[in-house]
Amino acid sequence: MTNRALLFVLLACSLLALAACNEDPEVDLTKDTLGDPLGDIVALDGHLFATNDDRSGNGGSQVDLFKFATDGFAVDRFDLGINHVGYLAAATDGDFVYLQTRDNGQLFRVSAVGEMDWTRVDPFAGSDQRASGMAYSADVDSFVVIYRQPGTASYTTLNYGPGFEGESSEPVQHYWPQFATDPGVIAAAWSPGWLWKLGFDENGNTLILGHDGGGNTYSIVIQDVQASGISVVDDQLWVSYPDRSFEAIALP
Repeated sequence: MTNRALLFVLLACSLLALAACNEDPEVDLTKDTLGDPLGDIVALDGHLFATNDDRSGNGGSQVDLFKFATDGFAVDRFDLGINHVGYLAAATDGDFVYLQTRDNGQLFRVSAVGEMDWTRVDPFAGSDQRASGMAYSADVDSFVVIYRQPGTASYTTLNYGPGFEGESSEPVQHYWPQFATDPGVIAAAWSPGWLWKLGFDENGNTLILGHDGGGNTYSIVIQDVQASGISVVDDQLWVSYPDRSFEAIALP
């Protein structure tokens, strides 16, 4: 058989296999975000911002940036043009909303009207360290990013700042057995001197654990409910829930 004939046979077989595997080649591109639970939240310009944790399985853009009034009323939403990113942790430096995936630590910087400014890979996140929330510390103009070793209660924090430019700080190790190992910490927020982590305990309750640089800790348990995000506004912790409701909790 000549090379040309062999190439034709291989091409024909490939086309037949493709047709057999794709009896219905239509890809559902329907925008379907209304029933999705929320991801993490951030407070910016007097509003709360959040993304949806995409559960549709559809193709095309399926993730929006939602803008809420502090009473929970939906004000606006912006198409981010992304898909298959799952739950997104969030933080803000007062100018942009920063989003990060849990699977591979991919970072996105988005304006308050949903404009994608940049996206980049987090070099620390990977198979042995999973991104587990981030917060902006205005005290030192840097982001604190939390990572977890999968299947354990061992965590690492790194500081990046200003922004995510340049080198990070040296990693700091933590052990937080108060959180169930799956999924562990999912989100974080910062109030002056305090890092607040949001996750769930072994009984499925929402657990918010704060610690300061002096070794002091403070915990809040919300019984029989699993929250989806956390942010700090003035002297209150704002907690979001998958059904797009919000709750304000006074800081200690």
